[in-house]
Amino acid sequence: KDTFQLKYYKTSAGRLYYAVFNLMRALLNCDGIEMKHHSGVISEFRKRYIKTQIMECSVSDLISQLYDIRSKSDYSVFYEISAEDKQLIDKMIDKLADYSTTTLVSITHNQAPWRDAYSQGKNTVITTDAIRRYYNG
Repeated sequence: KDTFQLKYYKTSAGRLYYAVFNLMRALLNCDGIEMKHHSGVISEFRKRYIKTQIMECSVSDLISQLYDIRSKSDYSVFYEISAEDKQLIDKMIDKLADYSTTTLVSITHNQAPWRDAYSQGKNTVITTDAIRRYYNG
């Protein structure tokens, strides 16, 4: 949030994208999938969580927007972030900035998929079905 308020929009866009990218990687990791490349992570995330309707299609659109903004910011010297993209980044930062890492861990670890899969000292996978049941009721 500080970088955005200081008008370092490209830095803010990059940090926001990587926060979302790492969340996607963490979710895939819960299903036992370890990926590092952006295209692979995004593709697998969409296959497992968007196409199966665990998450809304709007999440996929948001990922695309962030990826495009981050790519242009990183690789185009003359790229300027549009007012519309600044609003998107600001809105997302406002949503995510309310949660510390500790809070996010606390929230997810108190949800049924994590609690049901947890076994002290074991690396138990939270299944896609458990996540689907939790979010779809």
